[in-house]
Amino acid sequence: TSMSGQFAAAGLQHELIVGLDYNRSRSSFDSYIADGPQLDIYRPVYGSFIDTSLLQPDALRDERAQQAGLYVQDRIRKDRWVLALGGRHDWSRLEQSSRLADPVSTSVRKPKSFTGRVGLTYLADNGVAPYVSYSESFVPLMGADRNDRPFDPETGKQVEVGVKYSPDERSSFTLAAFELRRQNVLTTDPENVRYSIQQGEVRSRGIEFEAAVQPTRGLKLLAALTYNPVKVTRAQPDQWGGNVQGKSPYEVPRKMASAWMDYAFGGDLLGLGAGVGARYIGWSWGDADNSFRVPSFTLVDASLRYDLGKMRSDWRGASVSLTVKNLFDKYHTASCFSANACNYGEARNMVVRFGYIW
Repeated sequence: TSMSGQFAAAGLQHELIVGLDYNRSRSSFDSYIADGPQLDIYRPVYGSFIDTSLLQPDALRDERAQQAGLYVQDRIRKDRWVLALGGRHDWSRLEQSSRLADPVSTSVRKPKSFTGRVGLTYLADNGVAPYVSYSESFVPLMGADRNDRPFDPETGKQVEVGVKYSPDERSSFTLAAFELRRQNVLTTDPENVRYSIQQGEVRSRGIEFEAAVQPTRGLKLLAALTYNPVKVTRAQPDQWGGNVQGKSPYEVPRKMASAWMDYAFGGDLLGLGAGVGARYIGWSWGDADNSFRVPSFTLVDASLRYDLGKMRSDWRGASVSLTVKNLFDKYHTASCFSANACNYGEARNMVVRFGYIW
């Protein structure tokens, strides 16, 4: 919940927001393991009996989490300068119980932190708005590694500089450069892919460009480009002496691009709208050692919608839409996290939605 208000003081215009949020969650993690029957990979015979009575508990864990955050932000304007100041304090309680122990072993942690953000923007007469910002983050993490050590909270700091340009009400452009450093980032454990470990620090340093243009009343064009080389800047050696420091995390493409065109028809087709676009995902590393690459791919999406209120006045507020992702059902590999484990990309996905607005 939050409250906001506007007021003037000392020749400054203030837009103040004060809020409180609270969340609570429970989860259980049960893992059992046993040797399966022999299987010849050159002459496989499937359908062998699986004796589940041989399964032994590998991890039995219950988790409870509570988090409360109190935040405040003041957006201060003086002439063409806009200053945003914000702060947030988080309190959390993380309880973790292992049912492998007898009696049950329970650990409780209460991490808390204060984070802040500040941003400065200048609004020029010609629609140009350069800005700079700094922000911090704090995220308590549930779960534990394969040795049942609870995860530390993830923290982060980001600096961003950029410029926004809006020559008129029908077009806007944004160019931004950023550096984000995150500590205690979760990643797959290379020694046991069923678990996660935390890396010391991951740095994202990149450039983003976005454009939104409406050349005619019914046509809207959107485009975005991202270049984001991510690197592990701090890491501990594994038990074999290997170290991923200086390498890039897997499943993170360096380059991404997207374009979308949306058209709202008029005349006899008033109420009908259609859209089509493409997404390009660049290559990414397939494992923590950066030993192989996952190829890039491009997918096409489409949408169709209709405002039923344009058909009958008593249906005003009702609408129906069809969204299709991966329109041409392109077979692709979305990502990998080891030489033996990759994720297939999503096949064609069609969703029909009915909506009503009172």
